[in-house]
Amino acid sequence: MNLVKYDAACQAIAEAFTLDEAKEIHDKSVALLAYAKQMNDKEHQMQWAEVAMRAERRWGQIYAESEKAKGTAGSGNANVTGGVKKEPPVDSPPTLAEMNVTKRASSRAQKAALIPDDEYEETLAEWRGRVSKETERVTDILDRKAKKAAKKKKKAAREKAAIVGTCTMMGADVRDDSIIEHGTIDAIITDPPYPKEYLPLYADLARNAALWLKPDGICVVMCGQSYLPEIYAAMGKHLIYIWTFAYTTPGGQAVQIFPRKVNAFWKPILVYGRSESLREWAGDVASSAVNDNDKDHHHWGQSESGMADLIKRLTAPGDLILDPFLGGGTTVVVAAELGRNAIGFDIDPAAVESAKKRIA
Repeated sequence: MNLVKYDAACQAIAEAFTLDEAKEIHDKSVALLAYAKQMNDKEHQMQWAEVAMRAERRWGQIYAESEKAKGTAGSGNANVTGGVKKEPPVDSPPTLAEMNVTKRASSRAQKAALIPDDEYEETLAEWRGRVSKETERVTDILDRKAKKAAKKKKKAAREKAAIVGTCTMMGADVRDDSIIEHGTIDAIITDPPYPKEYLPLYADLARNAALWLKPDGICVVMCGQSYLPEIYAAMGKHLIYIWTFAYTTPGGQAVQIFPRKVNAFWKPILVYGRSESLREWAGDVASSAVNDNDKDHHHWGQSESGMADLIKRLTAPGDLILDPFLGGGTTVVVAAELGRNAIGFDIDPAAVESAKKRIA
C-alpha cells in the first residue's frame, strides 16, 4: 500500500458516518493485512494493521454518537466532516452484534473511542517507530490508555453527579419587583397559567425580568398557543425576543383545546433576554419522556424529564434559576438536581408548602 492509498483509507475512516461504512473499510484492511503477512511484507503489514485499528476505533465513535443522539433528539447538532455536512440516516443504525462483530472487538472499539484524538495519534506514532516484531503490542498500549480515559470519564461523571444546587422557595407575587435582587438571575424558567384572565401576568413577568436578569440572562416562558400574539406583544415591550422553542410531549399526552378543536402535542417555549442571543448554542426542540405527564404535585404541573431537557439546553451548572410561578416545584427541584441554584415563589401559599414538602 503506497502513501496515497494509506492517506485515502484514513480519510475514508474519518468520513465514515455509519457502522457499515467503517466495517467495510475494516474488513478490507484485515484481508489485505492477511495477504501482506503471507507475502512477509512487514511494511504493509503495519500499515494495514493501523488502518484496521483506526476503522475499529471509528466503530466505537459512531456507536457513542448514535447513543448520544438518542437522548438529545432535536439538539440541532449536525455531523460535519472535511467541510461536508452529512445528515444522519433516518433508520437506527445496526448494532455491532448484528454486524457479526464479536463482543471482544466491540469492547475494544468502544474503549479506543474513549482515548482523546491527540493521545491516540501519539500512540500510533510511537508504535510506528518500533521494530516490526513489536507490531502486536499496540493493542496493549491502546487498552491501557482506554482504561485510563474511562476512569477519568467516570471520575468526572461522579464529581458532576455530586454537585447539588441550593433551593429556596417562598410565597411572593410576580408583580413585586423587590422580591429578587436586581441583576442577579441567570435564567428565569417558568410556566405561567394559560387562561385568558391571566394574560396581564406576562407583561408583569417581562417587566420585572428586565430588572432581575443579568445582562446575558434569559427569560424562558412555557405557554399555550391560544393567545400567542398577545403574549408576544406583552413581553416584547420589556425584553428582547430571542427565539421560540418547541416543547414536545410524545405519547398519548395531547391536550384537547376545545374552543379551537385542536389536539396539541407541543407547546411554545418563548425565550427573551436583555440581549438578542443565548450564551451558548442550543437546539430549539425540547421534549419530555413518553407519557411523562406529571400532575401529582400540581394540576398544572410539568414533567421532570421535560424540564430537565430544557434546563440542560439553556443553562449551566452553578447558574441561578428563578421560577416565579412555582406551582408544584418541578423547575426548582430539577434545577437543584442538575447542579443549578434555584429560587421559586408563588402567590399561592398552599403551592409553596406542597413544593417544600416535595423537595424535602
